[in-house]
Amino acid sequence: MRAHHAIAHVHEMRGQPEAGIRWMGERAAFWNGGEQSSTHHWWHLALFHLQRGDAPHALRIYDRRIAPSGSPHFSLTGLIDASALLWRVALAGADPGIRWQALADAWAPRAADANCSFNDVHAMMAFAGAGRDDLATQLLSAQLRLAARPDLLGAMARLVGAPASRALHAFGRGEFAAAERMLRALPPFAHRIGGSQAQREVLDLTRQAARSYSFRATSPASTAAAPTSRSLKWPSLSSQAPMSAAKITEVSRSAATIATGALVIAHSAMP
Repeated sequence: MRAHHAIAHVHEMRGQPEAGIRWMGERAAFWNGGEQSSTHHWWHLALFHLQRGDAPHALRIYDRRIAPSGSPHFSLTGLIDASALLWRVALAGADPGIRWQALADAWAPRAADANCSFNDVHAMMAFAGAGRDDLATQLLSAQLRLAARPDLLGAMARLVGAPASRALHAFGRGEFAAAERMLRALPPFAHRIGGSQAQREVLDLTRQAARSYSFRATSPASTAAAPTSRSLKWPSLSSQAPMSAAKITEVSRSAATIATGALVIAHSAMP
């Protein structure tokens, strides 16, 4: 399973969605056991379809393999994958529809947890997507309490988690200029919030979308209307070119080495 995950990241970093779909599709039978890592593998496969502009296929994978099951014990990592996929689907111009409400309900018992900024950001995606200001307010208040702590978790919430969550909340309300401004102001070490580059990239995509809609709303020359508040169909980024080699270097100079090593290790670990 770890070998499959490594290869998924290789194809993601190389901008190879077709190869990723082909490679992972041939091994999908290994992920039917219901483990938490299985959900994350399906998330990667859904992202490859989304990168190809096939949001309907990504949503079918969501419905069958990623969506919260309704169990109160649905895993936190599963909720994170669900939020990250629906948010990207919306950024791609598709409408997740009622899935947002079900996901926000699944996150609701954790709205006031605020013990990890990475988790909080993904909870806010669900609350913003569903238009649940009540839950968003609970989360933001809890983050203020966490940010007051003198430890590392408090500092991360103060400098990254809370500002990013406020930006996502603003984006969901249609306040695109404010969202772009807050995301642009995140510090250079915002990547330390946790997760992989593939997961953290959603903040960059959101900033691009916020800038695009903010420009449309203020430019007299633009004929494309910005979305109204509470719109669940946000800017289309499906035509975005795959990540270039220069961008890979910018994101992480070690990415190519990691990818090569992962290929060797993964292939040696599989039959």
